[in-house]
Amino acid sequence: MNRSTNINTRFIVVFFLSLYFLSAAPVWSDIEIRKRVERPGELQILLPYSREKRAVRLELSLFAGTCVSAIASWNPGDRNLSARILSRVKNDRELSNIYGQSPIAMGAAVDSDGLHEIVLEDARGGDTVLLTIQISWSEALKETAREIRNVREEAERIFYSSDTTQQNHLNRIEWISWPEGGTISRNELFGKGLTIRFEHELSALQFSQGIRLEIGLTGTQHGLTRYEEVLFTLKQSGKELSLKPSTTLFVPKNVPLRIYIDSELIRDFERAGLDLEGSGFKLPSGDGRAGGIFRSQFFLKD
Repeated sequence: MNRSTNINTRFIVVFFLSLYFLSAAPVWSDIEIRKRVERPGELQILLPYSREKRAVRLELSLFAGTCVSAIASWNPGDRNLSARILSRVKNDRELSNIYGQSPIAMGAAVDSDGLHEIVLEDARGGDTVLLTIQISWSEALKETAREIRNVREEAERIFYSSDTTQQNHLNRIEWISWPEGGTISRNELFGKGLTIRFEHELSALQFSQGIRLEIGLTGTQHGLTRYEEVLFTLKQSGKELSLKPSTTLFVPKNVPLRIYIDSELIRDFERAGLDLEGSGFKLPSGDGRAGGIFRSQFFLKD
């Protein structure tokens, strides 16, 4: 009886000692603590003892334009921790980072709406650490950012609601009086001149600086062509522009002439917008966006 009692007593002692040592054994796996932060303020978080990496991930839902900052301190403070601000909506893009001993401070400007994280990591592990984290962001800035975003989205919706509507407000070249890459007679050039017709009226536009007529002459080296600017008179009526070169100009036969119309150099008093990108091979001109340069070339046949 006494022997059986001794065996049972030993078993109980061994069992409880095993439980004690197991509970006191070091943690060998990574520790990650997640917490949702709903408002600015101070947090205290206990990082338990571990032989592996320990991390705290604080989740914040922020609007674009908000400035967020964090000040972290810990005890004992002689160990190095890393801290980062991440944008979860941008695939954990890093907005700010710092590494050092207690205390540390960091901040970032948020450029997108959605979930963001403040992450503090202790890569080496060790004794228990008490973290104190002060988090702040500006509610006023958040509201302002929301208003700016709403105004921007509404403007984009109105402007891009229909590609057809947008293009209908742009003025394009629909016809030219000479064949692109072809030939015209000397009488046509100096008599009738060159005519360019647009889709809409040109009353709000001033073309004096935006059109350039050039003639190609034989260069000083064989096979090269030198282009020189040609003076011309310009008449503007309704949808049409008429260019007539100076009658005193001597132009040899079979020489190239080319025209450039640069939208950046044309004064547009009503902001109607010109869509000129392209050449005479494809009319009307343009690529659906305001701006561009229209280029065309032809030759004299006699």
